[in-house]
Amino acid sequence: MSGPGEPPADGFADARAYVAEYTAEVPVPNGGGFLDLRVTAVDEAGNTFSQEIERAVQVSPARGSKG
Repeated sequence: MSGPGEPPADGFADARAYVAEYTAEVPVPNGGGFLDLRVTAVDEAGNTFSQEIERAVQVSPARGSKG
């Protein structure tokens, strides 16, 4: 198996693209709550993949926040 940042171990490294790392900043309400995550990927041929995870992460209220 290959891990993050490594080409696929099955020998198709030249035919496939892969993502080594991705970073995102997510705005969070001061009162805290749950975050939903959604990802959509599109390749050069126009193929797409989407996935959504509802209530994926619970965020605590900001310090001093009254909600």
